[in-house]
Amino acid sequence: GGGPWGVGGGGGVVWEADWGGERDLLVVRGNLAIGFEIKRTSAQRVTPSMRSSRESLKLDALHVIHAGTHAFPMADGISAVPFASMRESIEPIEASAPKPGR
Repeated sequence: GGGPWGVGGGGGVVWEADWGGERDLLVVRGNLAIGFEIKRTSAQRVTPSMRSSRESLKLDALHVIHAGTHAFPMADGISAVPFASMRESIEPIEASAPKPGR
């Protein structure tokens, strides 16, 4: 991996750049863990490392962010998401965030 960083306080973002094909971003908020793998191409396929990451990290979802224009399911718990729509993939994480003052 290359230089992990994180945000503490019971949840947040953990960066894990593994240029060998593993997930590029892991977001953990409470019991919710979502992985993001960023690709430069629009033609996506499920790789053994994607399945391995999802299983070994017990990810709730793995989103493959790509250069194309359409979102589509790739396998159980793995979906392709265009970069332009990435915000929609993050909304469930934000919804699970603790509210200020609570």
